[in-house]
Amino acid sequence: MPMTANGRRRRTQSKTGSVTERRKASTLVAARSAVSRIIADNQPVEQTIGLVLAALVESLGWDYAAFWQIDPSAQALRCTQSAQSPADPCPRFDADTHARSFEIDVGLPGELWRSGKPVWVPDVREEPRFLRAASALEDRLRAVCMVPVFIDAQLAGHLELFSRERSDLDSNLLEALAEMAGKLGQFVVRR
Repeated sequence: MPMTANGRRRRTQSKTGSVTERRKASTLVAARSAVSRIIADNQPVEQTIGLVLAALVESLGWDYAAFWQIDPSAQALRCTQSAQSPADPCPRFDADTHARSFEIDVGLPGELWRSGKPVWVPDVREEPRFLRAASALEDRLRAVCMVPVFIDAQLAGHLELFSRERSDLDSNLLEALAEMAGKLGQFVVRR
């Protein structure tokens, strides 16, 4: 540890930590900016959702994103759109995701539907409530973050992002995703 002029030990701040934090902050700014631009383009809702998902995958460096929507007539949550890293796609997981529906309180999507609160799982291999584990593992997906989308104060669905790397809770990312999900909900209301 470095010493001060009077011979005491001086604590130093890790430059690596501050560089990493600045990089993460810059990534969140880029993601927020991309989502804002897409929404401002005022394209049809389905196209906008697809573009937002692709922008989240690209700007945040996560591997897979999906939008789940509540189908009130069927009382089920269904994946209506997804995006994945073109460099390393997730074909088995994508097919599994689009083939499923969840009732309230069933699996992690159903848990979010019941609670209306975000869900973060650092490693799906350690989460028994994650019902798509087999296909996620085949495509090497590990961490998941789910954020609710509200329309007129009603839960309409959620955004879901997956990473191939274990990822502990990142409150800044969670806050940014909640903000972007809010903008997406507001956009749908205006349409």
